[in-house]
Amino acid sequence: MSRVLALCAWTLALGCAVAQAQVAPPKLAGPARIFSSDALIIADNPAGFRLWGVDAPEPGQSCWIEQVEWDCFAAAYDKLEELIKGKPVTCSLRQDTDRTRRGRLYAVCLNGDGVDLAKAMAEAGLALAVVDQTKDYVAAERAAEQAGVGMWQGAFQEPWEFLNQLRGGGN
Repeated sequence: MSRVLALCAWTLALGCAVAQAQVAPPKLAGPARIFSSDALIIADNPAGFRLWGVDAPEPGQSCWIEQVEWDCFAAAYDKLEELIKGKPVTCSLRQDTDRTRRGRLYAVCLNGDGVDLAKAMAEAGLALAVVDQTKDYVAAERAAEQAGVGMWQGAFQEPWEFLNQLRGGGN
């Protein structure tokens, strides 16, 4: 009887491990380089991806502090660079089902210190939460707004609205 129980327990454990492996998102790890203020390439993988759950200022996008223009894209780029500099990055790929963003790859990424890059960008006020992907970064965005840091120091246009206007969809 104990052999039967042991075999059942082993079969159940194997089944759980297989199910967990099927659910766990694919991961990439290694040195990272930036190709935008919210997008990375890991190691030599040619497919870059955007940080899941946030959107940071785009190239050419400006923000304003007391009607003085400043380059919030450069600030966001520099912050992301600071977060990954000299540290390996591990990213878990996510699937976005929003058809308007079709073709883009997304990932939750942690640096070698265990810092969630998207959360750190939102906390610095240099990325906004994308709530139709996840609500995980809303609290970080609100904290940045209350502290008046990053883009929250003044006026800005949401990155997705800026891109919409560039594509001819805005007013």
